[in-house]
Amino acid sequence: MPGRLARGLLIAAALVAGCQRAPATPAAGGDSPASDPSPSTAAALKAEGDDLMRIGDHRAAADAYRRAVALEPEDVPWRFALATAYTFLDRRTDAIEQFREVLARAIPGSVEYREARRWLAKVGVSVEATEPASTGPAVPASTPPVDPAAPFAGGRLVGTTQWPGIDPTVRAISGEISIAGIEPATESIKRSRPLRLGKRYNFYDIPAGRYRLVARMANRPEDVTLWDQEVTVVDGTPTEVALTPATAHVSPETFPPPLD
Repeated sequence: MPGRLARGLLIAAALVAGCQRAPATPAAGGDSPASDPSPSTAAALKAEGDDLMRIGDHRAAADAYRRAVALEPEDVPWRFALATAYTFLDRRTDAIEQFREVLARAIPGSVEYREARRWLAKVGVSVEATEPASTGPAVPASTPPVDPAAPFAGGRLVGTTQWPGIDPTVRAISGEISIAGIEPATESIKRSRPLRLGKRYNFYDIPAGRYRLVARMANRPEDVTLWDQEVTVVDGTPTEVALTPATAHVSPETFPPPLD
């Protein structure tokens, strides 16, 4: 991506961060919350990502932002920061997806909305098809406004996730879903997305071929891999793969709905 456009996004992200970050309150003994060496909340991860962006460690910053978004998928500034980090890593497809989700969630006229719209237009992505209708609710990130019947080049991997006792509208069980190519035509492709159990997932604009699909959910004391399977994506049409207990890597007895 052109350097000037990347720098503009970084300035916008810094502005958003300044508006979002609350003043630090000194803790007992004069230490501040920023001195915690092991941030565990989404806000702490976002602050960690901001610090990494300032020193130019864009890869580590993207990882921190990605983990923050996995914890708080609806937070627009954190998703905008993740998209910005992706632009510095030349991860164009990932940046496009995240900026599309920003447009679908952000308040029109906000810094995030304006900058996401400007970047998408600059790289030739139609923003009209991305923005939510002004008279209705924002389009959820898990169901982007793409006509599945429309012809396109490349592949799409989409589907639902299902688990006994999980209602994502009542309680969020967050994690990450990823794909990695397992044959010469796809071996360079590695993508990951935040995932909320019970919601849909999607990977757009990927080459047709064979992939390993893995979904890990946040749990204590360590994450649990619910699905780990091979999938084949075809060219020119969505490949729908439902992730259910019947195809899971573990049984519902092994992973009951975590307690709040």
